[in-house]
Amino acid sequence: MNNQKLIQTLVLVVILFTSCAKTEEYIPENIRLNHFIWLGMNAYYKWQNEVPNLKDDRFVSQYELNTFVKGYKSPEELFKTLKYKSGDVDRFSKLINYRELETLNVTEKQSVNISKVINFQGLKVGYLVVNNFMSEYDKSLNDVFKKFKEKNIKELIVDLRYNVGEGSIESVTNLASMITGQFYNQLFCYEDWNEKVMKNIDNSQFRYKFKQKIETDTVDEFISSLNMTKVYVIVSEKTSGLPEVLINGLKPYIDVKLIGKQTAGKQVKNIILYDSENFKKTGGKFNDSHTYVLDIVVAEYKNKNNSSENKGLIPDLEIVEEQELEVELGDINEFLLSATLNFIKK
Repeated sequence: MNNQKLIQTLVLVVILFTSCAKTEEYIPENIRLNHFIWLGMNAYYKWQNEVPNLKDDRFVSQYELNTFVKGYKSPEELFKTLKYKSGDVDRFSKLINYRELETLNVTEKQSVNISKVINFQGLKVGYLVVNNFMSEYDKSLNDVFKKFKEKNIKELIVDLRYNVGEGSIESVTNLASMITGQFYNQLFCYEDWNEKVMKNIDNSQFRYKFKQKIETDTVDEFISSLNMTKVYVIVSEKTSGLPEVLINGLKPYIDVKLIGKQTAGKQVKNIILYDSENFKKTGGKFNDSHTYVLDIVVAEYKNKNNSSENKGLIPDLEIVEEQELEVELGDINEFLLSATLNFIKK
């Protein structure tokens, strides 16, 4: 969300929109909040062109737009009206208080907290738990795959049951490249933004390809790839967002077997917009008369077949996980891991 490409995109789209909107006309103070909601959703909302009242040609003047947003008694009422098929298509856009973002207590977890090689009935199986896709753990994740390669594993289990999607799409692409390796420079996934953005921005910055190297400010090393043709993934109803993108992006290339429960179905990208002239918290003319921010869907993640499983990914082996783990993750007697190992040997 904070990468330079996205910032450049936001600024350019703001320029594109404001150059043709009559924003120099007067906006009364009592409707500034509602105006911000409409303007932000008109510029970035994934389904902007599907909502009649968000279309670029819906209002011929600022006065007409002012009259429209003034007709809603609360910002929540306006926001609900502007959402596209709320609860069905759009399940993840929210209007929230930005103080909630600042006070939210986020417990940082290591990306990989368990990795091991399991000898199961004469078969070497690599097993790792991935809890998030934070870029600072890319190197440690690559080190795990180096060990898997050295141990010459024959099967791979990736446990994503508790991964709710924190992190970056670049780190997801790195993991996909570690699992495979034989698809260098081919399309892994892409972000499908609204028509206005896709038409006016260089789409190459929204496309993510399988890689050979991890290249960040602190890491520059070759990816240790396993060249797997099949991977087993443990999932749950908590598996949401980026881990679903990983699975969906791999599916056109290798056999991905899912074990557990149907995933959340959140293969979308959200960004947070503030009420300022460039929608950033540090932007000029920041409106501090309210504490609302838009947390809206701006894009869908799709694989090379233009597919996005927005209702959730259905397991090949559906298992209802026990509410409490009787043994630790990584123990071959743990319920879902045991089921996966036996599924491999079938």
